[in-house]
Order: sequence, then structure tokens, then C-alpha cells
Amino acid sequence: MTTVKKLNTTSTGVSVTGTLAATAVTGDGSGLTNLPGGGKIGQVQQSQSTSQHYSNSASDYNFMSCDITPSATSSKVLIMATWFTGNGNNETYYFMRNSTKVGGINSGGNSMKSVGSFFNADADTGVHDQNYSMSINSYTYLDSPSTTSQITYHLGHMTPTGSSDAFYINRTQAGTGSGQGRMTLTLMEVLA
Repeated sequence: MTTVKKLNTTSTGVSVTGTLAATAVTGDGSGLTNLPGGGKIGQVQQSQSTSQHYSNSASDYNFMSCDITPSATSSKVLIMATWFTGNGNNETYYFMRNSTKVGGINSGGNSMKSVGSFFNADADTGVHDQNYSMSINSYTYLDSPSTTSQITYHLGHMTPTGSSDAFYINRTQAGTGSGQGRMTLTLMEVLA
């Protein structure tokens, strides 16, 4: 009969063959192998704001940002945003990683990516005056930044070229005193 040693004591510690059941283990775990795969959340960063914005420029307008520093180049970043908009036209929103637009579809030109567009939100409901209404918007995107350097993600807006339509963030079209919203931009590092 062959005897198999499952626990060996050495001058540097203990060697275990099989499964170790323990209530506490000390050390940094750097030598552990055969651990379950990734998908765990490494960190969460969030920005919130009740700031109100208005513009009718056809240029990019970043109205919310949040920073994250991934712990590994293999990590992904889950971007989640929620924001309120007042009645406006031809509104196009995007996520930006530092200076590169990410997520969304090509819209309104080669470099513009939108996460959602709408025309006259609540325009024809007849329930209330559209100038005093706000809509809630949300978007989620899983980005692969491939870096361990700090990243600034932005939520932004662009009015299509040739349009003079205005947009309203966290406020109604009627004015800053007629309603206010809260926007959030949340970043989660998803470990590989």
C-alpha cells in the first residue's frame, strides 16, 4: 500500500496536496495557482453632479468626468452613466476615454459616436408642457483601455454640424429654476 502525504512541513512553510480548508490564511497569495477566473470588480469610482448646463454649440461639450487607474492592462472598465435632459433637438451623447470617443455608433460624421439621440423629448405627449419636462437617460459600455495609467472618462454632448439646436442638462428648457436633475458617471474595473 502506498501512502500519500497530503501535508508536508518544510523549513519555509507548509505544502498541501489536495484541498485546504482554513478559516484564515496569511500572506499575499502571490504563489497561489488554479484560482477561479476573472470578472471580479477591482475598484469603483463615481462622480455625481447637479450642475446645470446649456449650449447650442456644434462642438464637443464634456459635462461630466471621472478618473480611474486600472491595476492591469488586461482589465476592462465598465462605464455607466445616468443624466437628465430638458427638451431639445438633435441631441447626441458620447463617452470619451481621455481624448478618444468610445462606445456608441457612428453618427453625424466620421469622428462622432453617439450613445443616444432623440428629437423633442415629450414633444407630443399632451400631458404637460414640454418646456418644463425632463427625460432621464442612461447608457452602459464595457471598455478595454489596455493601460495601467490614469484614465479620465467623460460624458459629453455634441449638436450635429449645421444645427443651432440647444441642449439642456439637469434642467428644463424653461430655465434653471423649473426643475433640476442629478447625473452620475460610474466606472468599475473588471479584472481579467
